[in-house]
Amino acid sequence: CDEGWVTTGYQQMFSDPLSVKYLFLYYNTLLVGGLANLLCGGLGIWGFRVLTAITLTCVGYGTFCLLKETVNRWAILVGFFLAMLCCDFGIMVFHHNYLSALFAVFIVYFLYIGIINNDKRSFLFAGFLYGLDIFVRLPNATIGLLILAVAFVGGQGAVRGKQILKMFLCAIVGFLVAVIVEFLMMKALGHE
Repeated sequence: CDEGWVTTGYQQMFSDPLSVKYLFLYYNTLLVGGLANLLCGGLGIWGFRVLTAITLTCVGYGTFCLLKETVNRWAILVGFFLAMLCCDFGIMVFHHNYLSALFAVFIVYFLYIGIINNDKRSFLFAGFLYGLDIFVRLPNATIGLLILAVAFVGGQGAVRGKQILKMFLCAIVGFLVAVIVEFLMMKALGHE
């Protein structure tokens, strides 16, 4: 029944958004699903399962990129396999949990790159992704604590004081830009 619930939202996202307004707490998920429906709507439920497979492949790739220097490749593969057990091996149609996982992995990736390379642009991009992620699923706002945790961990290592503050401010700027972009996009699409 969850599959019918979300696919109805994807099908109505652009043709009758008021009929699925209750799903707008997953706005970006509806947007991605709605775009997939416009591009591949003729594939029906199978098209959304292909979108799930693509999303989970990107999650696996992002996880691999994040961990490849510190974790054995086989351990990454086994961990990803076990994670797939928790989400029915991705056989459900695309929904907010898959997109949330994708955003979370890449937010952590850019935070990690930002700390390792002392790169403010990575923090800016992580903040931007975080701003978009809140609109994937509203409870994803809690992921913002990752930025604070990374700033704290960074303070324990080579990055200290003013550098941490600058990185944190870059993440905040990225977040604010994403929220503004999100609201402008909603207004442009008539999804106010």
